[in-house]
Amino acid sequence: MRGPTVKLLGFFAAFATALLAACAQPTESAPALIEPDGPVIGSLVIYNNTADTLTDVRLRVIKTREFVTCSYIVSGGKCVTTFPLRRYQGTPVQVLWERSTLPQRTAPFIVPLPDPLPPDAPLEVVVAIDGASGFHAFMRPQ
Repeated sequence: MRGPTVKLLGFFAAFATALLAACAQPTESAPALIEPDGPVIGSLVIYNNTADTLTDVRLRVIKTREFVTCSYIVSGGKCVTTFPLRRYQGTPVQVLWERSTLPQRTAPFIVPLPDPLPPDAPLEVVVAIDGASGFHAFMRPQ
C-alpha cells in the first residue's frame, strides 16, 4: 500500500516544483504607454444632453476598477467633480448610467489626449451623454 501513495506524493511534489519554477521565470514587462512625467487628470465633467434625468452616472477605469460618480444629472445639466491628480495611462474606461430606471453603458473606450497637449496643465475629462445618438468624450485643460 505504501508504494502507490509514495509514488503519488512524489508526482505531486515534482509537479509543484515544476509549477513554482515556471512561475519564478522572469518575464518582460509591457512597455509604458506614457512617459513617467506625462499628463495628469484632475477632474471630470459629465453633460446630460438627453431629455431625461440620468442617475448613478459613473466613469470607470476598467483596469484598476477605480471610478468617479455623479448621482443625479437633470436633463440639460452637468456634473463636475474633482479628484486627486491621476497620471494619464491611456487605459480603457467605460461610462455607466441609468435613464428612466434602465441601466445603460458604453463599450470600453480610450479618451484621447488633446492635440496639441497643453504644457504643465492638469486635464479634465469631458463626457457628453447624447441620448439616442450615444456619447462623446474628450479632454481639455482643467
